[in-house]
Amino acid sequence: MNKTWLCVLSLIGTAISGAALILLIPSLFRPGEHDNVWSVLALACLTAVFAVGTRRWRPQPAKSRNR
Repeated sequence: MNKTWLCVLSLIGTAISGAALILLIPSLFRPGEHDNVWSVLALACLTAVFAVGTRRWRPQPAKSRNR
């Protein structure tokens, strides 16, 4: 698979998992909602993995021939 597509898919995964993480964080402050801690931690790890993938597979900038 092309590095550009891997970067795009990883960026989309970062956006989706980050949005879900933002939506779940308020549930941590409700009393009796201890089950959501694991789902928040899992989404945080998934977001971090996608972010590392985005950095790893980003395309290199084109080098100018005028230099």
